[in-house]
Amino acid sequence: MPKFKVECDSKHSSKDTFGKVKSFLDNDTEIKKLDPGIKISYNESAMTGVAKGSKFDAEIKVVGKGEGAQVEIEV
Repeated sequence: MPKFKVECDSKHSSKDTFGKVKSFLDNDTEIKKLDPGIKISYNESAMTGVAKGSKFDAEIKVVGKGEGAQVEIEV
């Protein structure tokens, strides 16, 4: 299956950015429409996550970058 990666820089700290990404993924209804059976698990200390569903899987990672952070999502 083909993969693609999305990267986005944030001016917020990596901890704040991870919290925002986690909140978005947990509360966004559009993701549930794409795959109603999706389950997302997080490793808060590593600022990573894994989304597993019947239609797609994704790896989520937030890393510090300068004074901000970078979000990487590979689907």
